[in-house]
Amino acid sequence: MGAHTTLFVTHNQAARIYRECCGIKFATLPEMEKFFDQALDKALYNVVILENEDTKEKLSDHTVEYHVRDYLKENPQYKPVGEYEENQILRELLAIRVAGVSLYRDDGELQDNTVMPTIDFKRDSARVIAQKLIERNDKTWATARSFLGG
Repeated sequence: MGAHTTLFVTHNQAARIYRECCGIKFATLPEMEKFFDQALDKALYNVVILENEDTKEKLSDHTVEYHVRDYLKENPQYKPVGEYEENQILRELLAIRVAGVSLYRDDGELQDNTVMPTIDFKRDSARVIAQKLIERNDKTWATARSFLGG
């Protein structure tokens, strides 16, 4: 493949392009760099995100934005999912797996109140959810052992 041309954008420009094109409010510098490299590789561009806004480099934010939009139009399946959105998806999947049809979902809630301790998959931290699942499991094993005479 041919040589790549380097395009420079400031951190603020990169964040704006990422936010507007991908619909993600917050992204880390490594997340943006990885995505821009992926999106502009076919067009033979490397993107360098400059942390210093006061730069002497010729900025290419319009070129980067054009190619990002074109890339996402052709490859919508590669649109990045931000950490917050990914966290929400994983919480919902875990809630469905744990509570099944008993999951309380009214008004955007994600709660399992069928077994103690109750779990609020929306508000409990991941550590608290893990502790509650372990506690539930311990109770289940204790009940099973009591039936077995142990």
